[in-house]
Amino acid sequence: MQYSEYDRMAREGAKSLEEGKHLEAIAKFQSLLDSDISDIDKSFMAYNIAVVCEKLGHQEETLAWYDHAIAYEQPYFRSQITEHKAAYLANNGHPADALALYEWLYRQNYVQETDKERIWNNICVLKNPRK
Repeated sequence: MQYSEYDRMAREGAKSLEEGKHLEAIAKFQSLLDSDISDIDKSFMAYNIAVVCEKLGHQEETLAWYDHAIAYEQPYFRSQITEHKAAYLANNGHPADALALYEWLYRQNYVQETDKERIWNNICVLKNPRK
């Protein structure tokens, strides 16, 4: 796929999401996911679908799309979407699952030190929540 086509489709998907046209946004992101773009770009398209599902209040589908996105990023030792999933879990009533995911991320030798600092701070917050 040519970059200009990828860029156009991604922007259209984002615009549809901003306009509240959720099914249209999913269709646009899904078409990119089904194309020949890179796996890292596919991870972001799956993440975008997770965001749409979250806006629709579909927690199980949101988590499934996070996992789908993570499956694309992990072979490349990336962790951005994994960290987004941990934050989603923490903010949606699953602090123990979020903590486990943050702790797992913290132990990965490919995570940069600056990222580890942020992850460590999230671990501390989850272990010592304010009452």
